[in-house]
Order: sequence, then C-alpha cells, then structure tokens
Amino acid sequence: MKAHIPHPQVHGVFLALVFEPDYPETPFTAYLINQNQQALKNAMVVSYGYGDFKGEKIQTSTLRHFYEIIDPVGVQRIEPISAEAFGLTNEYWVSYFIENQIYDKKFIVLPGTTEMGLERELPILGQRGILIG
Repeated sequence: MKAHIPHPQVHGVFLALVFEPDYPETPFTAYLINQNQQALKNAMVVSYGYGDFKGEKIQTSTLRHFYEIIDPVGVQRIEPISAEAFGLTNEYWVSYFIENQIYDKKFIVLPGTTEMGLERELPILGQRGILIG
C-alpha cells in the first residue's frame, strides 16, 4: 500500500546555517531557503538533536515550527542553535505543499559540520553560511 503513495523528489529547498557572531550562546541560526518559483504552503519543520555527550546517550527536546507560507525564492528563519548542539547530530524534517502535492525531506547536520570550513555565500540570504541539502 505504501508503494502506491507518490513521493516526489524535493528540489530547490535547502537548510542553511548562518553564523551569528553577535550571539555567542547561539552562534548559528537555521534558515529554510526556498529557491522555487512557487510558494511552500503549510510548511512544518521538526527539529531535534541526538548523540553522545560525555559518554552518555542524549536527545534534545523536539521542536516543531509551522509556517503557513514561505514565499517563492524566499527565506524563513527557523531557530537559533546553541554551541553545545553542534556536538550532536541534528535533524530537521521538513514537509510542505506546493499546489496540492506534499513534499518532505530530512536534513541532517552531523557533529562538527560547523568546523569543517564549508561556509560559502548563501543564495537569497546574501550571507555566508553552510548549505545543507
């Protein structure tokens, strides 16, 4: 039955991590970038982190964000990310509609991603950051 449900590929939607030097407690902010010519409607972003911390398995709280509309060729700020969270694997599960079709994608930020020198000029935002997707 599950095989009969269409599951279209996500194109033009990315997660971006932008360095925010003015906020040392939360040095990065997560953004959703929509490079499509259509708006994303009823977008839901679910985020959480998990991994080992001082030899103990941990999982952060699950955060849920809802956005009625993300404009075509637009950006949506999701959340600030604390420095401690980058020692964990962080997942952002994003689902949204374009017209009457639902799309979903899981973006995974591995531990140490922010220290790998992956920063570049981000589309639409016009700032330096890390593009996931």
